[in-house]
Amino acid sequence: MDFKDKVKLLREKNNMTLEEVAKIVEVSAPTIQRYEKGEIKNVRRDKIAKLAQALNTSPAYLMGWEEEVSNINDVKSENLEIASIMNRDGKISDIMNEISENFSDEDKEKTLDFIKFLKIKKKGNQ
Repeated sequence: MDFKDKVKLLREKNNMTLEEVAKIVEVSAPTIQRYEKGEIKNVRRDKIAKLAQALNTSPAYLMGWEEEVSNINDVKSENLEIASIMNRDGKISDIMNEISENFSDEDKEKTLDFIKFLKIKKKGNQ
């Protein structure tokens, strides 16, 4: 399932209007509608994080890096922290889009594992 389909499905599953989601994400309702239609391909990383929060899922699920997460509370805090770290660098957004569009599920999992490894390594050096 593509990003656009996930956004619409989760919005409807959560019984939310375009306006309700837009308010949380801090964009206009037409922008959310454009996400759902696939008219906006390169969604800003901060908007992906807010969109995931609004839709009770994880940024990783929206980007296609992990299977469906039914509720944000089911997401490991470690994954949310990784998403937050990745959202700090504008170049990361382009890399995330490349991974989402062109990597196999296995390669996506390996990429996430490597990011977790780097995070653990960084903590060990502090």
